[in-house]
Amino acid sequence: MKLYVGCSLTGAPEAFVREVEKLKDDLRRDGHEVFDFLGLVAGTPKDVFEYDIRHCIADCDRFIALCDLPSTGLGCEIIAALFIYGKPTLALAQKNAIVTRLVVGIQSPIYRYQLWDTSRNRLQQVREFLATEQLFIAA
Repeated sequence: MKLYVGCSLTGAPEAFVREVEKLKDDLRRDGHEVFDFLGLVAGTPKDVFEYDIRHCIADCDRFIALCDLPSTGLGCEIIAALFIYGKPTLALAQKNAIVTRLVVGIQSPIYRYQLWDTSRNRLQQVREFLATEQLFIAA
């Protein structure tokens, strides 16, 4: 399965970025194709938009949005995934994260919002989301 894991990169602490990369590596070990970030390492803002929306979101089978840190870009990706491309989307946030009610309140048969408390728990929730098929038939 082709996956895109989106998150806040602008101003994100190094520890957070390492945790995201570890999650992506775990998913690759499970046999999934996981798109890499262009984000802060290369390209112009236009390049990042084109890559994230027209490649990662458009071409993924499932989108995993890590909502632990505030991110306007991640919000844009969630909306594009759900309402432009119809991609099944899992939004995850650490239990103590402050997440906008707009993201928490999204109503769609192909969207889930869940909280996690340990990295192991987060990985398990992602695996359960990837194993679920019947819940993601667009209405």
